[in-house]
Amino acid sequence: MLDLDAAAMGGYLESVAANLARLAPDARTVVDLGAGTGAGTFALAEAMPEATVHAVDVDPAMLATVAQRATERGLGARVVAQRGDFDADEPPLPAPADVMWSSGTLHHAADPAALLARVHAALRPGGLLAVLEMDDLPQPLPAGTGPDGLSERLAALSVGWSSHPDWAPTLRGAGFELLEQRSILDTSPSPELARAWATAWLTRLRRHASALAEPAERDRLVADLDAVLADGAAGRGPLAVADLELTSGRTLWLARRP
Repeated sequence: MLDLDAAAMGGYLESVAANLARLAPDARTVVDLGAGTGAGTFALAEAMPEATVHAVDVDPAMLATVAQRATERGLGARVVAQRGDFDADEPPLPAPADVMWSSGTLHHAADPAALLARVHAALRPGGLLAVLEMDDLPQPLPAGTGPDGLSERLAALSVGWSSHPDWAPTLRGAGFELLEQRSILDTSPSPELARAWATAWLTRLRRHASALAEPAERDRLVADLDAVLADGAAGRGPLAVADLELTSGRTLWLARRP
């Protein structure tokens, strides 16, 4: 899902990373907090060719993926995959860092204010922090489609999925100067990628249906998802719409350590 999200709705990565490179032209140490499979890591590495990018994550499988992809891309010397548990406050973040990047990570921290204090301490004076959060989960089915209003039922289930506050007060409380806060709207570049993302997401929802709905609704949800996925595999139904498109909204907070 992380890879598909980056492919289908990651157009913002290149532009945000390029802006960071413009603001920090001499950056040599860059940190991707909660790197996942490395979409942000590699966007930063490409935008800042003189920098070493530290991909920090708690999941060994994610780190192994980043390390393998760095080698495949010829970036093995410039991308460092390293374990970091933000909630356990260990190990120390790479420092002094010129740029730090947190995409979809901060709202997962048990104590975001404490994590931001650590980030502030690890940044050099004048260092930059980019925080990105997804505001709206892309809706995998066009409105009004699917059995018995399935698209609207799925939209209701997604409310609060990536809930996060406005991080501006927390950033200022940690000692940062807020340079920019803006919304980013990203649209899938092709119906094929939109279909791949929607199919993977609906399959994931079907797998976790028991945690999403009450028993009566769960059985109905599984049956309806099975029908939509089967139709999609056969080239029919809402997943086969010729101009299928996904749109996601994100917020960017760009801050600097004074």
